[in-house]
Amino acid sequence: APLYYPLLVLALLLNPAFVAARDHLMAVFPPVWAEQAPGFAGARIPSLFSGGNIAAHLTFIYGLLPRFAANDALPDWSLSLEMQFYLAFPLLMAFCRPTRIVIFSAASVAVSLAAAQLLGTGPVGDGMLAHFPQPSPLPLKVHVFAAGIAQGWLAANREEKVSRWHFWIAFALPLLVLPKPVILGALVISALILLDNWPARNLAKLLGTAPFRMSGDLSYGVYLVHYLPSYLFLDLAVRHGYLAGLSS
Repeated sequence: APLYYPLLVLALLLNPAFVAARDHLMAVFPPVWAEQAPGFAGARIPSLFSGGNIAAHLTFIYGLLPRFAANDALPDWSLSLEMQFYLAFPLLMAFCRPTRIVIFSAASVAVSLAAAQLLGTGPVGDGMLAHFPQPSPLPLKVHVFAAGIAQGWLAANREEKVSRWHFWIAFALPLLVLPKPVILGALVISALILLDNWPARNLAKLLGTAPFRMSGDLSYGVYLVHYLPSYLFLDLAVRHGYLAGLSS
């Protein structure tokens, strides 16, 4: 929040320039879904400085409101998603016992699949109840958090001689409904976390050195701010002809 709030003010002030850059880039390099959602590039929020919009962003509940979920020059939809998870986490911990974790994981998959039908996401694909520009409501991603909870338990108890098959199943179930690149990434990360052999230990030691720790400390700020300068820089490059003739 200490970094997010001043960047939010900056994003609101620079939003007209950001929208102009975004629309120009979409016109020059139409995304694959442009024909299916012709009005998306021109979508506007009546007033970014309305009391409702500002209050929703200051309290991080904007991810639950379709018109506020992704309406500025920051990729902050994921921050609201995280805050919803932190709020629900104490309740979710009640399901993190071995006898309940598989049920929780299976239920989270069912909730996410149902939410995908009810709450459409992205430029296309309206849901039955609402349409979100990003998957910012927690029900859409609760299965990913469930897999992370199970993985966290496995990592924390790797050296104890306890039954862990419940948590392996709970970790694997959400992967069945994720895109293949995400599954691959999850398995690689899990291997690095859970394996206890010399390659994994040496890699962990390398990733714990100062340059990697610094990059980790900087990653949140880079993620939060990258939209605005990237769009403005690319728009400037396009207007000066540096990207002429390139594909989207």
